[in-house]
Amino acid sequence: MIKHDAPEDARRVSALYWEIKDDGTWARTVGSIGVAGDIGAVAAAHSYATLLNCPCANCSEPIAVTNRSWANKVGGKNLDVEAPAYLCGECTKIRQQEETERQQRAAE
Repeated sequence: MIKHDAPEDARRVSALYWEIKDDGTWARTVGSIGVAGDIGAVAAAHSYATLLNCPCANCSEPIAVTNRSWANKVGGKNLDVEAPAYLCGECTKIRQQEETERQQRAAE
């Protein structure tokens, strides 16, 4: 998903960055799009991917990722591995908030 307010160049970079081949692997290397660090930063700032075949371990919603490294870590090389150990962003926030509250109670 490319954010609706992304500049045209960021839209182009993001589309190239997230494109996959029919077999589920990346269509091109990051280096073939441009300077690797720049491309990754632009894509992360203006887009994300929702891994439809990788449900959250807590709520079963698809997990969204902001870079290809994380996409491969969660979904595997072909982005289709079920991810029983990973949480979606919302469940991660809830767990972090619960942990913070637990630590505050323990400190009191």
